[in-house]
Amino acid sequence: MYKSKIFLLLFMGLASSTLISCGDDEEDMPDVVENNNLPSDNNQNPQDNQNPQDDKTEQIIGGKVLDGHHYVDLGLSVKWAQCNIGALKPEQSGSYFAWGETSPKKTYSWSNYKYCEGKETTLTKYNNNSSKGVVDTLTILEKEDDAAVVNWGGAWRMPTKEECQELIDGTNNYWTENYKSTNVAGYVFCSKDEKYASDTLFIPAAGYKSENQTFDMNRWGNYWMTIGNDSWVPLFCFWVRSVYMNFFERSAGYTIRPVAD
Repeated sequence: MYKSKIFLLLFMGLASSTLISCGDDEEDMPDVVENNNLPSDNNQNPQDNQNPQDDKTEQIIGGKVLDGHHYVDLGLSVKWAQCNIGALKPEQSGSYFAWGETSPKKTYSWSNYKYCEGKETTLTKYNNNSSKGVVDTLTILEKEDDAAVVNWGGAWRMPTKEECQELIDGTNNYWTENYKSTNVAGYVFCSKDEKYASDTLFIPAAGYKSENQTFDMNRWGNYWMTIGNDSWVPLFCFWVRSVYMNFFERSAGYTIRPVAD
């Protein structure tokens, strides 16, 4: 998983974000944030192992609700959920999933990944590289492999790459070190359209899981999308200096922020 940092160096300059105020979240805006002030790796979160089936109750009092889950309307093509799968509040990491799997687990590795035979070069689904296993024509997760569809149901699903890019380009967004005094870092997104100014979206920097450890919590946010056809697949990512797209091993555990049409 440490190979992912190589890709980060290539992509981190692609989409710098501008610090601006977003309604009530103005107090969260950092002045100058230095990277060496960020928390160290292996930060454990008490919400890490929460079962996604436990989040069927309303996460937030008031607001907009669709199929039992609160959402934010930023005037984009889709509605964005206020919480990750497995979380009850926007700042909670919730559950971690390998790409194409629909349940969290204690250990994330190629040896127990659902769609391979024990290693990266033996993929059995969603692959167009003959050196990585069985080749098929699938490039988008089927519904039975979409963790948002399986765990939340209704209109909810994982976002596409285009929808994540729309979130980046279609909003004013910034990094915060301390979202609403929760000591949780992440990205805040608010609409460029004054008609939707009352809604803001916060997505926590939940890091990722490899083997049985959690890395980069409060340093990086990495969120699965529906697209993938190799052992490394695209993710929607952010850190203190930018929000962008990157590639990571699909056997690792990352968080999911659902969307609905």
